[in-house]
Amino acid sequence: MTALEEQLTNALVRLSAQYEMEQRRHAELVEALQRQVERLDGRVTRLAADYGTLAATLRGRWS
Repeated sequence: MTALEEQLTNALVRLSAQYEMEQRRHAELVEALQRQVERLDGRVTRLAADYGTLAATLRGRWS
């Protein structure tokens, strides 16, 4: 293997490792965001229910 081939091979190995690390990091971020979306969805659902209860209560008082 020539010196240039060796340099290219080493560079490809480093790039491959870096790409793999970035892919794992990206997957972890996606999972974290998915968990946040799920939590927010639950909160919005509860908030909408509370709003509905409040609106019904206020309608009952003013009717």
